[in-house]
Amino acid sequence: MGGVGVLAGVAAGPALAQQVPALVELDLDLVEAGLLVLVEAFAAGLALEGVLLFDQGTDTVEDLPVVHGLLRGLGRCSLPAMMPLEPALLHLLVSRARGGCLGSGMRTRSLLLAALVAALLLSVAAVPAGAAGPATPRTCGGNSFGELGDGTTAGRLSAGPVTGLSDATELAGGREHVLALRADGSVWTWGSNQYGQQGDGSTANRPAPGPVAGLAGAVQVAAGHYHSLALLGDGTVRAWGMNSQSQLGDGSRTRRTRPVQVRNLTGVTQIAGARGHSLAIRNDGSLWAWGYNAFGELGDGTTTTRGTPVRVPSLTGITQVAGGRDHSLALRSDGTVWAFGHNTYGQLGDGTTGHRSTPVRVGSLTGVVAVAAGAYHSLALRSDGTVWAWGRNNLGQLGNGALANRSSPVRVGSLTGAQRISGGRDHGLAVLADGTVRAWGANTYGQLGDGTTTRRTSPVTVPNLTGVELVAAGRAYSAAL
Repeated sequence: MGGVGVLAGVAAGPALAQQVPALVELDLDLVEAGLLVLVEAFAAGLALEGVLLFDQGTDTVEDLPVVHGLLRGLGRCSLPAMMPLEPALLHLLVSRARGGCLGSGMRTRSLLLAALVAALLLSVAAVPAGAAGPATPRTCGGNSFGELGDGTTAGRLSAGPVTGLSDATELAGGREHVLALRADGSVWTWGSNQYGQQGDGSTANRPAPGPVAGLAGAVQVAAGHYHSLALLGDGTVRAWGMNSQSQLGDGSRTRRTRPVQVRNLTGVTQIAGARGHSLAIRNDGSLWAWGYNAFGELGDGTTTTRGTPVRVPSLTGITQVAGGRDHSLALRSDGTVWAFGHNTYGQLGDGTTGHRSTPVRVGSLTGVVAVAAGAYHSLALRSDGTVWAWGRNNLGQLGNGALANRSSPVRVGSLTGAQRISGGRDHGLAVLADGTVRAWGANTYGQLGDGTTTRRTSPVTVPNLTGVELVAAGRAYSAAL
């Protein structure tokens, strides 16, 4: 293994990186003995904007998806998509890093690399490489249930600020409700609440943000149609809201207006919600699912609804997961995408329209670093900054300039430089490297934020949105942070 350096700021490639002296340069072979001490030091937390990691070896890129997933779990980071610039260079944008720990028995090269990077962040005086971390969310689109979070129920065609929330670090969009993770680890919600998805002990809609009762130490949030999820720093998951299909994973079908723990699930590093099911990745790269399963969206080879998590048996090395209405997407560490569940519109991307109860590979896609799902369409971000889509396209949600459904991936317009993606019910969003946002698809309620209600079959720029790090979307609204 070669030396590893951590640089503040952003470099264009190895040539430029070699011209800038590394703030820290260590050989991985020399740090294993002191690794746990370093990681404990990292638990103090750090606000960070940009870091460059490079290795003199040639196999770093193969490890990047694993490193990405581990940094989310180990460092409790909110990470945009990785952008491998060249074979020996990784650009990680870290909006906020918070403490974590290293599990026993983790001694592979990738794990060491991830832990070392996390620890070394304490030594780096970072130069901002993008928008600030904690920020005020901005929203647009339909607002019948208060999902825009501005204290009203009036829709808007352009993005405006959410009321009283200035330190959000992550967003998740349900059908008509939104979750925000705050810098202090608390979770705040707004919008629809008829099933208790706000988590405040009531079923009253909330047009402005308020806290989820009794929830602290969260590191990630996710949302289904009418239920909500939070991953805590100890690797356990809390859920609340609608539970008619056991999507809360507590072994019952009882609606919960306050968080309950998902049973038999620990060591979780990432979560996702769908209409009636939920998904989680554990720190060993395994994928787990629970809830509604009529179309095989749990991927366990059956169509049996599950009240507690079951493992998706044929998938390993999973680094990210996403849920559509009744289908699921899983990103593997080798950059391939796998899908299962409902497939009437080709949203599984395997060239067919048959439902699948076990995972199938999405076309020939490679080099994927992030996935997202709409109701009946799917999205993938590749390491070259292009975005690809497949599935239903009646409203232009594939962004390819047409309205025909596709059962295999097609490129979203001429988008380049994308860093984050999100899928709404029938629209798509992408954050570019310059902090601007592109949107496409349905726009009946102004959810594309372009000041109109005109459907767009190709990406358009969302005006007056700059410095954006991430986006989230629901049935008829969009949110940016």
